[in-house]
Amino acid sequence: MKRIKHKVNCSLRIEKIKQFLRSRWQAFRAWQENPIVYRTDETEHVCNNCGHTFKGTYCPVCSQPARHGRIGWLTLWEGIGQLWAIESRSGIYTLWQLLWRPGYLVRDYISGKRQVSYPPVKLLFILAAIIAVVQFFFPVPVKEPVVSGFRYLDFVSTWLQNHENINALLSGCIFILPTWWLFRNAPRYSKHTIPEGFFLQVYVAILSFLFASVFAESTSIAVTLSYVYMYMTYKQLFGYGYWGTLWRLVVCGVMSFVVLFVLIILGLTISEILKKDLYVHTRDGATTDIFYVCSTEISDWVNEQGDTVHFADMNKPKHRAALFSEMHGVDELVCPDNCNFYAPYYNQATLEGLLRDTALCGARCSQATEEVIRTFDKYMQLKNHGRPFVLMGYSQGGYAVVELLKHLTAEQASRMVAAYVIGYQVTESDLQHPFIRAAQSATDTGVTICYNSVASPDDEISVLSGKTVIGINPVNWCTDATPATYVFDYDDANDTLTATLDTVSHITVIKGYDGACPTLPFVGKEGNYHCLEIPLYYRSLKQNIVLRCEVMHGM
Repeated sequence: MKRIKHKVNCSLRIEKIKQFLRSRWQAFRAWQENPIVYRTDETEHVCNNCGHTFKGTYCPVCSQPARHGRIGWLTLWEGIGQLWAIESRSGIYTLWQLLWRPGYLVRDYISGKRQVSYPPVKLLFILAAIIAVVQFFFPVPVKEPVVSGFRYLDFVSTWLQNHENINALLSGCIFILPTWWLFRNAPRYSKHTIPEGFFLQVYVAILSFLFASVFAESTSIAVTLSYVYMYMTYKQLFGYGYWGTLWRLVVCGVMSFVVLFVLIILGLTISEILKKDLYVHTRDGATTDIFYVCSTEISDWVNEQGDTVHFADMNKPKHRAALFSEMHGVDELVCPDNCNFYAPYYNQATLEGLLRDTALCGARCSQATEEVIRTFDKYMQLKNHGRPFVLMGYSQGGYAVVELLKHLTAEQASRMVAAYVIGYQVTESDLQHPFIRAAQSATDTGVTICYNSVASPDDEISVLSGKTVIGINPVNWCTDATPATYVFDYDDANDTLTATLDTVSHITVIKGYDGACPTLPFVGKEGNYHCLEIPLYYRSLKQNIVLRCEVMHGM
């Protein structure tokens, strides 16, 4: 009997638990369908704003709430709350609803029940501001910038990666048209409009952004939760069954992927059009190209995060303008009339990045040169059309030319008129490469010309020319110590100078120059003419390019 009685008591307890859970579930379902019960205020009020007597919560004449009176602590709290979305239509309560009744909340808002939710677009940006403040005090790992080789596309992708609220919203917008098409005949909310579809995606974006921020160090959890809640939102809003909602969302995802793919292709095309990797000056009847790599024109700068950057950013107009000024100047000074002139815009290492810590000079030049090589390959593929070409680089650009020589194919090397390494060095190890051969005269082709200028061998800067094993006099094009006298008439100058090659250091010693010459920061010497390497010999350089091109063309 005791056993039977115990079983009966257990059954009764289980039944009570079931009834309790059932009633709680029914109450929860009722709350999901209608979370707010509105009550009419029959109290008579006198509006503090317009003086109208009325019954209700708001004045029918001027819309001021009946409870607004003198300023108190509650008023102060409400003012702060309006800034951070915690006033009457609480952003916090909206987020709570999004977690427990996402689809019903969207239905209420887009069907006209605006008071049930905080304005979603505003909430998305306030949430971004709050999370930015939190992450300022509790930093999350910095994401690596996107690098695909397409500068403008990389810029947009990296920006979106660092602005996840905008990223989530724009990603959701891709779903608007597929959602409208696949769910237009839904049993619960049919014939929804495109603007309603936009607000649906805003709510989905709020959840995705929230999960991405909370689970910043676990992307898989954030993505999984985003997909689960997206499924819940669609099921509750449109009323299809589990399978009906699932397959439509899968098809919706495929359609959205196709749209995204088309947008990426369009973005790549526009990026290629806008990118303008090359300064280009083509001349009628040109038979030869000059591919010129700029010297260092950019100083260290500070980015939006307050970090000092040691590389230029060609997305910045100021940086592009600095390179353009040199490109245009060299084009006008040394490019003959029968040559096209090409020069790459590249994210070069900065002056401080190279000269403050010379131990990193090679590594930073190498990183910048990778971009030059990519642009050179595109130039060869799209612009050169099989013409002979001259390589020319100044300072950091000289480093790039040495690396380009190592990158050439045998066919390209056979079309190279000459390579001018100006204001930089060619080392013993560089000479081991089959396409790097020292020039011996004014007319040999397929060779490398290297020169650096000083008032005295003691004025040499080791990081630029200390290891060079070749040199040539850029006036008489001799590799011995034969002096060459010439008139220097650049700008307003009119000086008679003498250039002599020092055969020990392989650098050119200039006598007779009394003008000013800018001194490089950190490593510069007063008698080093690094900043005048092209102006000192611009006439001789131009004539020599013409001469070597004539030899190349068999003229």
